[in-house]
Amino acid sequence: MEATHAYNIKDDHRKLGIWVFLASEVIFFAAIITAFILYRERSVGGPDPKHILTLLIPTINTFVLLISSVTMVLALQAIKEADRAATWRWLVVTAALGATFVSLKGTEYSHLFAEGLTPSANIFGSVYFTLTGFHAAHVLIGVVWLLAVAAKTIRGGFSADNYLPVEIVGLYWHFVDLVWVAIFMIVYLLEQLKFA
Repeated sequence: MEATHAYNIKDDHRKLGIWVFLASEVIFFAAIITAFILYRERSVGGPDPKHILTLLIPTINTFVLLISSVTMVLALQAIKEADRAATWRWLVVTAALGATFVSLKGTEYSHLFAEGLTPSANIFGSVYFTLTGFHAAHVLIGVVWLLAVAAKTIRGGFSADNYLPVEIVGLYWHFVDLVWVAIFMIVYLLEQLKFA
């Protein structure tokens, strides 16, 4: 008796590839977060983070990325249901939410620069901008990737039987969102609680 769907080892390799890549990214971000935790209080001179870090933009950004995770799930569900138009819309909405995150992060950086916190101001500034900057770069890469997948989707490149690229960009996007939740809790919430 023949199976209804042919086994595709190429798909397995692509999924394994993204999981290996994400595992390496976990190690990368864990190292930067560890450096942040170890060095954040060793700053000499420069602005004091307790006076300039706020929760407003980071909290908005957290909600933006959490909503984008939902829209990514909706995009994957739509392609599984062979609804290319809905898939395209949800991918574009997800990318727009990612672009909103990057824009708000730029606004936050502008505020911090105006307050004197720069990557060279002190050790806190160095580890803060390294951690959040690398994350913002990952979000930007995700936005470009989402738009590329959306463009191919609307041209008929994916279907209910061939949606692995949508699933893979979704895995990357959920990873980026989870990393932000960790950053939000460690960099912003714990810092605020420490200074309360």
